[in-house]
Amino acid sequence: MIEVFYTHRIEGPELVEHRQVVRGYSEAREIIEQYPWSSEVALTEELGEGGGLFFLRTGDNDARASLQLVPTEPGKGFLDLSIMANKGFLGIFGRRSASVTVDEVSIAEAKTYVKQLFDYSIDDLYQKHSS
Repeated sequence: MIEVFYTHRIEGPELVEHRQVVRGYSEAREIIEQYPWSSEVALTEELGEGGGLFFLRTGDNDARASLQLVPTEPGKGFLDLSIMANKGFLGIFGRRSASVTVDEVSIAEAKTYVKQLFDYSIDDLYQKHSS
């Protein structure tokens, strides 16, 4: 199970927050494809505030993987993937975390990162992205 939080404008200049629990990659892909990329980029430039998408997968013992996708231009965005496989003792000892930041990613590339949230365990995601 993955929670998706996303914001965009529906009518007017106010950002509207949405939350949806998705059970499979096809549901997550549909949210990405239906997101109003072009209009959000234009309104972000005009208003100085923009929307985006945030995917959160939680596991046992506070393990989690999150992915943030922020539109930067139509069909592209900024992507940040954070993985906390083990928070460690006192938040330091034994901590296993990884982070990946991509300044510009296409929607198709972003979908491959989102698909990893469904295809890999949190430990496997950590192994894949910690090097």
